[in-house]
Amino acid sequence: MDRSLGGTLLELQPEVDQAFLDANRDALLAALVEDPGVDSVRAAVLRELDRFGLDAARRDGLLQDVARVLRGYPEAVASGDPLQLMARHPAWVGLCHLELVERLEGDRDAALEVAVQHARLGFSAAAQGPVQDGETLWAMAETAEDVGWDDRAHTLLERALHATFADDGAREQVVLLLGTRLAGSDPGRAAALLGPVVEGEGDVPTRVQASFVLARIAEAADLVGDARDHLERAAAIAGEAGDHHVVRALQAELGRLGVA
Repeated sequence: MDRSLGGTLLELQPEVDQAFLDANRDALLAALVEDPGVDSVRAAVLRELDRFGLDAARRDGLLQDVARVLRGYPEAVASGDPLQLMARHPAWVGLCHLELVERLEGDRDAALEVAVQHARLGFSAAAQGPVQDGETLWAMAETAEDVGWDDRAHTLLERALHATFADDGAREQVVLLLGTRLAGSDPGRAAALLGPVVEGEGDVPTRVQASFVLARIAEAADLVGDARDHLERAAAIAGEAGDHHVVRALQAELGRLGVA
């Protein structure tokens, strides 16, 4: 399919105008089953599939063809097929599995296991070394977030919390992302997630950002003293690392709260 058409479809996510789908119906449905195809476009078309007004037989046939294309991915990766490795992003392959199962109304947990397994295979091949489930789920979450699929991104981050990571720093990044997401809707859980990050042994920017988010949570609850404590903690962490420009920014925040 025309690359610009696929790019436009992704740019329009998460709210695609019906007129766009109608005007490009044939091309988008053809892209759905291209082999190897472009998995970002395939996932987006799957997400919009019920808006194309297909009869049951056509819809089922397309979904079975998508399943066939996706089943072939691990073998293609194992064979070192350069076209598959270069053209098919592992995170999007994983997201395709999840969108396919949504349309088929299948077992979501089982689909997630397959999605992570296939995506991990692709990432491992690209990295020429093993990649863990935690990093795979994180990559899939960030990819979903890039196109505004916040529901999908949140679910993947939640699952990543309980997955194995090759790098503890990556785990703390996931905790920071999820805690930041929850700061407005569930501040208690966000604080419970972020506190250990601040007090942990992770990298300075992650710890500083976690403390800053805790300050915002406290400020939103009118706990100005607690907000000040979190900002001072963040400034101390940054200061110990010599990040003086960060310290100055945090001091400006303290000044905004009325602290000299």
